[in-house]
Amino acid sequence: NLLELFQRHNEDVKKLIGIDKSKATYQKYEVTRTRLTDFIKEKYNLSDIALKEINHLFIADFEVYLRTTCRCNSNTTAKFMQFFKRIVILAKNNGWIVADPFANYKIRVAKVDRGYLSQEEIKEIMNKKFATKRLEQVRDIFVFSCFTNLEDKKQRKEKEGNRLIVRNVCPFLSLSAK
Repeated sequence: NLLELFQRHNEDVKKLIGIDKSKATYQKYEVTRTRLTDFIKEKYNLSDIALKEINHLFIADFEVYLRTTCRCNSNTTAKFMQFFKRIVILAKNNGWIVADPFANYKIRVAKVDRGYLSQEEIKEIMNKKFATKRLEQVRDIFVFSCFTNLEDKKQRKEKEGNRLIVRNVCPFLSLSAK
């Protein structure tokens, strides 16, 4: 069954957190499984569905469900569909289904113009007070990214020896900062 396989897969992903999977990846798989669970319950009044029942129509109906009932935008829907497709491929690779129901299904990701923040907007973010220390740290990392052009993932990978390089490109950090 689909949700049974999804649950088993997610348990494996959870075991790999900190090894080669992130907690965020696990959470995305879990949300996808929850959305599928709700969809199957609403559409078919079932608690799970046989893998052999997954076809192009099921996939298209799930996409419509995400867009309408869950009110997901096109790129969020595409991400859910990508996670769902990985489970279907897992089933196919294990011989539990013969054909890939995603074979003629195109997952479309829309190009998004993210735009840029003005100096005034960055200053406003810099001066924003948050209720928790964690959110203030997130703000500080974001502002740091704005000035250094370093992405969050790259910042997390920075090591002690690289701090001088970062300081040289960011005039807002003092040389004595540790």
